[in-house]
Amino acid sequence: MKVDTIVQNYIGSNTYVVHLTENDVIIIDAGASPENVLEIVKGKNVHGIFITHAHFDHILCLQDYLERFGCPLYISKNGLHKLGDSNANLSKMFLGIDLEIVVNNDIVVVHDNDTLEIANKKIKVIETTGHSNCSMSFLVEDTLFVGDVVFEDGVGRVDFPDSNKEELYQSISHLKQQPYSHVYAGHGKDFNKICI
Repeated sequence: MKVDTIVQNYIGSNTYVVHLTENDVIIIDAGASPENVLEIVKGKNVHGIFITHAHFDHILCLQDYLERFGCPLYISKNGLHKLGDSNANLSKMFLGIDLEIVVNNDIVVVHDNDTLEIANKKIKVIETTGHSNCSMSFLVEDTLFVGDVVFEDGVGRVDFPDSNKEELYQSISHLKQQPYSHVYAGHGKDFNKICI
């Protein structure tokens, strides 16, 4: 399975284009410039945009993605609430802007242990709260997409209003039990083993 990583230069968040087949892709997180994503998905079927958590750096360009691709949005219940709340998505705190996203596309609210099937590939949803109360990770085949739960050399911040350090370490423990061989985080490089 091929994965393209697009980095949002200003804030350093990763957006992933996951190639389920030669012609079928999903997008994980939406912080990077839509123009860069458009180049990669040109001529392909975009089946959905998956949000690991609704902090501003992972949804910064989501409005544009939704309008351009017209595909469903996959997000947790708590994340859905944050899309329209600039305090909850932290855009007010970090950027001084009111990032409020209006979703006119189909919305799929994902829950822990959901298994989705897209283009004959199974995608397992794993609730991984701690960094945020809306954090979800996605296991596509043997590849984990974990947002800001864990990085190659550390863990996500737990100093936000909806963070919880104990939950974060429980989530990391749960991720380590998954049948994965590769990990893509919300920031930084991909890696092969969760060592925290």
